[in-house]
Amino acid sequence: MISQGIVKDDFSRKNNAKETRRKNWKTKPLVISIFAIFILLMNNAQLMGEITGVRAGDWVKYAVHKSHNPRTWIPEMHDAEWVLVNVTRTEGTQITIKEIIDKGPTRTKSFDIMYLEETTLRYIIPPNLTIGDKVMRIQASFENGSQKVIDLTIDRITNNTYGGVTREVIGVTYIWIEKEYISPNRIININCTLIVNWDRKTGFMLERTVIAKYQDTEYEPSMFSLRISDTNMWQWQSENDLVFTMVVKTIIIGSIVICSLGIIFWVLKNRRRASG
Repeated sequence: MISQGIVKDDFSRKNNAKETRRKNWKTKPLVISIFAIFILLMNNAQLMGEITGVRAGDWVKYAVHKSHNPRTWIPEMHDAEWVLVNVTRTEGTQITIKEIIDKGPTRTKSFDIMYLEETTLRYIIPPNLTIGDKVMRIQASFENGSQKVIDLTIDRITNNTYGGVTREVIGVTYIWIEKEYISPNRIININCTLIVNWDRKTGFMLERTVIAKYQDTEYEPSMFSLRISDTNMWQWQSENDLVFTMVVKTIIIGSIVICSLGIIFWVLKNRRRASG
């Protein structure tokens, strides 16, 4: 009787084990599917981050610099001393920003960073572009007076320092000549230069400068520039912070040198006493 009970218990355990394995085999595909979906979502989120380079909450503040001649000035920034651009929303390649202009309007703009809009002011571009990639579409003027829409491409990759941090920078420079008709018998040629730099990792604009120089006239050149003065995308250091950091480092290094010389002098003095 005892052996029969043992056999039944063993048989029951085997059936339970089989049932457990059967259930496990049924749940494994579900677990694998959930895991695969999770990995896909994570990769997709990472890919979207790489496509945009920025996220909601990122911002850049620009200082405005301009000459007395307003030819190259952006009209909305006529009286501005700074411009703040804040990313409020990202979805795929779509970005929404709020542009706050000092002594000027506050505007909300939505755009696709993959689309080449016809403009000379492009705050955000796709990250990690390289030389030869299209980055801007403008209405170009030529010496014969004709105009044509052209695409500008990245022409340089450099390293520049902004706020005490060295960033990899991509940029474009475009030079052209415009004609201005002063009177039916007088035409002035204007040498124009557009220089734009973007942070390569984030795609955020770092600086934009337009210069217009008049040929053979008494008119003074015109210049308008936006240059990054602060951001929350890396640890920004102002000029005062950099000076303070340099002073502190100098004091520390000087203290170490003085202490080292004092120790050396003390050791040599004791050795002379011991030998004397």
